Amino acid sequence: MKLLTLIATTTFALTMTTANATDFVASNNSVETNLCMAIASNSGHEVRDEMKLNRVNKHTVNNKLRCNKLDVKNFTVKYDLAKSAKSLGFEIDSKTTIHDLSASLTAPVNVVGSR
Repeated sequence: MKLLTLIATTTFALTMTTANATDFVASNNSVETNLCMAIASNSGHEVRDEMKLNRVNKHTVNNKLRCNKLDVKNFTVKYDLAKSAKSLGFEIDSKTTIHDLSASLTAPVNVVGSR
């Protein structure tokens, strides 16, 4: 059952895209990368489910996990993952910026968790 849940979670996370249309692609199938992919899904329940599946608490994720060489808070800020940030117990500071929509990322972002 756990294997089926892991496969379903990973598949779902791989097909998820964020509101800013950035595609995230897992570089490997490590626990860290799966946690980063759950965060990249910008879904609070995906983050909680992946943490529960891997028996990892918020403190460990917030203080030790690194996604693409960024700590979790900076990763969520960079890709505007407010729901994931909220599920991990912090808010993304709101600030006004101007984004050039024509210069959006078109290439998928490879996600690698720290080891």
